[in-house]
Amino acid sequence: MDEHSKIKADVKVVIKETMDAMATKDDKVISAAMKKKCDEKFGPTWNCIVGEDFKCAFAHENKHFIFCVMGKTNILLYKI
Repeated sequence: MDEHSKIKADVKVVIKETMDAMATKDDKVISAAMKKKCDEKFGPTWNCIVGEDFKCAFAHENKHFIFCVMGKTNILLYKI
């Protein structure tokens, strides 16, 4: 993530809490929950992509992008 370290740590906590709390393995449900939590905590408008195998390429503003891996799950969060 090219974000300030405080926000980076907070986003990682949101990701971990969401992944731990979800009873489903449905990527769309997990993605929607993460987006909602990030919008509430850091302000709108966040987008979230969750999945085991995807690729992406796009331009983004500094301090508005995080990509992380938890197990086999890839998580991309970016703010527009």
